[in-house]
Amino acid sequence: MKLTVVGILLLVLFALLVTISPISGQDQQSSFQYKYPGPEANYVSPFSSLIFREGSRFELEQISSKALSVIGSRSGNHTGTLALSNDKRTILFYPVQPFAYDERVTVEILPGIRTADGEAIKASRHQFQTLSRPVDPAEAAQALNLITGERHQYPPTPLKAGAYSAVALSKAPYITRPDLSNTMSVNVITSAHGTDKGLIFITHVGLLPNPDTGLLILDDQAEPIYLKVTTPNKLATDFKVQTVMGTRYLVYYAGIYMVMDDTYTVVDTWTMKNGHHADLHEIQLLDNGNAFMLSYTPVAMDLSPYGGPVNGIVIDIVIQELDPSKQVIFEWHSLDHIPLTDSYVSPADSPVDYLHTNAIEVDTDGNLLVSNRNSSDVIKINRSTGDVIWRLGGKQNDFAFTNDKGFSHQHDIRRLANGNISLFDNGNMKLPPYSRVVEYTINETLKTVTRVWQYPATQDRFAEFMGNGQRLGNGNTMISWGSITDIEEVKPDGSTALKMELEGHTYRAFRWEWEAKPSELPSAVLITTGENSATIYTSWNGATQITGYEVHSGKTAGSLTKSLTAPRTGFETTINLSDLDPETCVFKLRPVHAKGDSTPFSNIMYRLDRPRCIELLTDKTYLSSFIAN
Repeated sequence: MKLTVVGILLLVLFALLVTISPISGQDQQSSFQYKYPGPEANYVSPFSSLIFREGSRFELEQISSKALSVIGSRSGNHTGTLALSNDKRTILFYPVQPFAYDERVTVEILPGIRTADGEAIKASRHQFQTLSRPVDPAEAAQALNLITGERHQYPPTPLKAGAYSAVALSKAPYITRPDLSNTMSVNVITSAHGTDKGLIFITHVGLLPNPDTGLLILDDQAEPIYLKVTTPNKLATDFKVQTVMGTRYLVYYAGIYMVMDDTYTVVDTWTMKNGHHADLHEIQLLDNGNAFMLSYTPVAMDLSPYGGPVNGIVIDIVIQELDPSKQVIFEWHSLDHIPLTDSYVSPADSPVDYLHTNAIEVDTDGNLLVSNRNSSDVIKINRSTGDVIWRLGGKQNDFAFTNDKGFSHQHDIRRLANGNISLFDNGNMKLPPYSRVVEYTINETLKTVTRVWQYPATQDRFAEFMGNGQRLGNGNTMISWGSITDIEEVKPDGSTALKMELEGHTYRAFRWEWEAKPSELPSAVLITTGENSATIYTSWNGATQITGYEVHSGKTAGSLTKSLTAPRTGFETTINLSDLDPETCVFKLRPVHAKGDSTPFSNIMYRLDRPRCIELLTDKTYLSSFIAN
């Protein structure tokens, strides 16, 4: 068939009309790439908010309140409040009233939502299902207690900020800090040689037979730098340094996640929303102020198809991302993505802890790596859609191990700076079982995994539970051996740079560079040892870079001068004083900082073996002058 000139021109014009984008941005349309609860979600808490993300920025005034219809099959029409996430890329809807249990909820996106660029969001409709029934609080608490070994209330009661005591760790009480007297001892087995920079961060988890819980920062000689006893009956876990908006903080779990600044002041707390409570296994604070946490949420389920009870309980793993305003901007439920039968735990044995997730890692591409102990796999979750991208290990393994037989019951998946991944392989399913830290190269396109490093090379260690491996800046690896109660730093060649034995269990072990000046004053105690001699005991819990202590003394508090400087010898330093002037009554100390930074004075101490010194404590004129100064 021959085309006329007119015909050719018409074809060209038609092609142009098809390919040329609309002149007005208001004619363009887009769809939400992420919705929670998503289409056909089946285990939604009645207390959930709704989340919508397209990828572009929004302005609240460009979103019509009539553009969203939310109707429950039992609870009816839901009105609510619209909000935006901190970065204005996620639309949030907070229903005024919760949904009902066991109902079908229909969500319609109607015309009236535009991005900040004027792009219209396409109309759409989807449905989700709420939980079939609430789980009895006592039953839920019992299930969680069996799984974590922790005493749970359910629903959990959040702690009030500041409602915890600071106490420490040594079998012999410190004279300056008698409150710090109930903790585990740490012994050096292999002295430090070739270790990386920084201090060691561990917790006394609080597992039986010693239920005391606490935080410890240690130097390479196992001498404490910082000690804190945490909330009774709440396991102490995940004590680490995290950076938020360029500032470094200490974060730990003690019922909820606590955030301390470099003065050890609690400046923030984190837990989860939408009817879920943060679990003890992991928090990841991002530099933009967001946080990832996970929840072990008991869900009522009929387990009779698996040979279990009709009124069974399954632990649904819930992962949430919250923005700095504590708004949930991402939520993922394992039961919507991972079948019960993928677990190595029998679904007939209620409560079914079918995944036992123990680590979340934000991958280099922004997606999530998640470690699941009871399915012996690592899954990668698309952070934009919530879909599972791939699974490594377990029954649904997508990868071929080229020179390794794989891992089981693992902990602590991490993406390393060199692009490889590492994990702590507990190895419970090996015959015989043995544990190791292993590093793999992973080709996500060809779906191959190759082992490039492991420690130890032998098969003579078995940590039944817990454990982690942290790759350090100098190439060493800091390891917690979990149930074995050892921590160890090893070099790339497998030789030991440092090894310590713990009296109890630590959840993880880390090495971080950390500098701090506590908000509390240094503590000091003066004990008279003779007619002209005395001993001063001093400590400053949590202070770093302290090389010694100046002793200031005088006849009165207003006439103190520096008399000597003594080196710091440990958490509590002992300073012996001799040939004291009989007229010298008052003492105080000031720490010496390695960088010359200013430091505060300790409390004032008085000699109590001299009548004149005792008179100062009863002299109202003197005391008034002292208080005024």
